[in-house]
Amino acid sequence: MSEEKQITSAEFGRRLIEDNRELIRIIGTALYPAIEQLKLYQEARKEIRSMKLEKRTSYELKVQDTAIAWEKEYLSRKNF
Repeated sequence: MSEEKQITSAEFGRRLIEDNRELIRIIGTALYPAIEQLKLYQEARKEIRSMKLEKRTSYELKVQDTAIAWEKEYLSRKNF
């Protein structure tokens, strides 16, 4: 891989946090069941480990969509 396509670890981390704010919020909120947060966290870790340090248009994790859908479903059940 050429150097111009690689980014630093710090830049990678910054972009990862920026693009996954909703996932971080859901995992970090004390209002949700810890077991579900742990599952989402483990899935996110697995996805991050398989990512490469290269320039991309988005660093959004696939698990973020899963987390948002889970949150919507959980909140709709709690409103009954």
